[in-house]
Amino acid sequence: MVVAFSILSAAIALYFQSIYDALVFSGSLGIVLLLVPVIAALFIPKANTTACLASMGCGFSVWVAMAWLQDVYPADLFGAITAAVVLPLVARGTRASDPPRPLVDSDHPVAP
Repeated sequence: MVVAFSILSAAIALYFQSIYDALVFSGSLGIVLLLVPVIAALFIPKANTTACLASMGCGFSVWVAMAWLQDVYPADLFGAITAAVVLPLVARGTRASDPPRPLVDSDHPVAP
């Protein structure tokens, strides 16, 4: 696994011509993959694991497609919007098969 990530990191570093482009790429990944699931985990008590993973996958897919097909509109915005739309839909559909787990720390639940 370490070797695979090392090769991937080297390929990304060699692909981008400037550090600015690499930084924009990593920020876009953070927005598309992490922003919606983290906010959902903190503030939406009915969000579950399946919904978070589905929103990450759909947001990433839309981001890649938009970045590849056009260059006029911000692809990360469309990816984040897609993730925000998919998460509550999948959470509602998978409520019975994957019940949400409460946010806890080492001693007690954080949220009621």
